[in-house]
Amino acid sequence: MAQTWHDRWLTLDDTDDPDFFVRFLDLSRAPLLAAARTAPEQVFADLSLAPGLLVLDVGCGTGDVTRAFAPLVGANGHVQGLDFSQHMIETAKQRTEGLGLSISFEQGDAQALPYPDASFDRVHCAQLLQHLPNPERAIAEFVRVVKPGGKVIAKENDYQLMSLGSIPHDISRVIFEQIWSDLPHPQIGPDAPRLFQAAGLTGISVVAAPIIFRQLQMIGDYWLLPSLARAVGAGRIDAADANAAKQQLEAVDAAGSFVFILVGLTITGLKP
Repeated sequence: MAQTWHDRWLTLDDTDDPDFFVRFLDLSRAPLLAAARTAPEQVFADLSLAPGLLVLDVGCGTGDVTRAFAPLVGANGHVQGLDFSQHMIETAKQRTEGLGLSISFEQGDAQALPYPDASFDRVHCAQLLQHLPNPERAIAEFVRVVKPGGKVIAKENDYQLMSLGSIPHDISRVIFEQIWSDLPHPQIGPDAPRLFQAAGLTGISVVAAPIIFRQLQMIGDYWLLPSLARAVGAGRIDAADANAAKQQLEAVDAAGSFVFILVGLTITGLKP
């Protein structure tokens, strides 16, 4: 059976093209990074970053977002990036080398963080918890390593709120249902406030914002279209209808009118 989008992220170091995931992050994070270059304090307002703070970015990937934190904490602060993928860590180190920033990267497991208790003022992760075998354990680790009075910030998607234009609604719904069934924790975004509270965090807030994809290639080739193919295999949709939907998505993409929208959630909690 073909690997799902989720499976590929967990095993990207062993895939034929691990740089696909680098390219995907570059494309999907480009708008965020462009905004961060002009107004970093506004873009990262949910982290309340300030000079001298110690920040941990779990699941840092290429380190580009992690690197954007560093000027906000200054030379007296420090940013630590951690990722399960050694390929991502090597990419992050290469992109940061010679910039003179107070930042470092290492490979590690979010569910067993290699840091002492109360080591950081902020712990941040983005689209990470949905992939972990035990997200509750990871949240407990975040709470363990953050200092009293510090913040834990998780950014996850609400997979009940997706929209895919240019194909019939009943077919897009089939794709979404397949995505839900392939993810181990499709409800982690809406569930995160409860999990934060159970882990002992207080002052929990939730902010929602759209995530908009305008190109089929990255999001389609490894996620939407394979999900459509898996839906055919699972008997959720007829192969002819799926092929027609695929051709329609490719046509609107070629015309520059492809649109896929997710809703992202930012969940923040304070350690008492």
